[in-house]
Amino acid sequence: MRNYRKKIQNILLVLFLFFVACFVAKDALARNRAFVYDWYIKNFETTITVNKNSSLDIVERITADCGDAIGKHGIFRVLPMEIKIKNGETIKTPIKLISITNFSGKPYKYKTSYKNNVIIWRIGNPKVEVHGVHNYLIHYQVGNVINFRNPSFDELYWNILGTFWDLEIDNFHARIIFPKEIKKENTRMEYYTGYLGSKRKDLANYSWTAQNVLEFYSIHPLKKRQGITVSIIFPKGIFVPYHTSFWEKHKFEIFWGLAFLFPLIFIIIVLIAWWKYGREPRIKKPIIPIYKI
Repeated sequence: MRNYRKKIQNILLVLFLFFVACFVAKDALARNRAFVYDWYIKNFETTITVNKNSSLDIVERITADCGDAIGKHGIFRVLPMEIKIKNGETIKTPIKLISITNFSGKPYKYKTSYKNNVIIWRIGNPKVEVHGVHNYLIHYQVGNVINFRNPSFDELYWNILGTFWDLEIDNFHARIIFPKEIKKENTRMEYYTGYLGSKRKDLANYSWTAQNVLEFYSIHPLKKRQGITVSIIFPKGIFVPYHTSFWEKHKFEIFWGLAFLFPLIFIIIVLIAWWKYGREPRIKKPIIPIYKI
């Protein structure tokens, strides 16, 4: 009997030590992630407000860590300025940046560039090298995101995380706020997680936390270029089509037009100045000098 009890005690001791080792290993791994040598995102919180004019107001709170990496100056935020809907049609989605700061409201230096209908914000001072954990608060607006093409319903089809992240994301949380007319009862929702084109649902979960508030939570860390795309359909008549301004429609044509126009204006100004001040005067009759003796 004593031997039996001793065996039970030994088994329980081994199981206890096993679980303790698992928790210690987990904590050690979490601590070791502080000693990283490239950027990764520890936490990504985004609040997406869906406006009745078919635009989104987006605030992203990003906590990123680059550990002891060398040559790091900040992060890149890359966003598409057009989306492809289910029928293959491309829709322009103009983006307006409001601010880029840290969580305390201190502005970051950044540079904006465009490439293949993508906007890129290079956040950080290129002359200052950074290390460790940094917080980024990015506030921007996106227009023309509601799809009105179906005669029975309107739809928001949107990647709430983005597929252009070249960083791993440990934790992600999104809060989507709809107008009060949008409720859980009058909407139908579908979502997809993973790489572009994936139909998986195992990387995130969701819940309605209020009648017009839908929240998503990551279940597992997200790898580079993975995203969370939502398709939410609701009754027609709540949203109005986005009004694209003349500048949004033709800003690239205006930019390139000015790029050619400014040199032309400069040449014209130089020619006018030369004509008025630089050219030699015309002499109609010869000037004969007269000498007196």
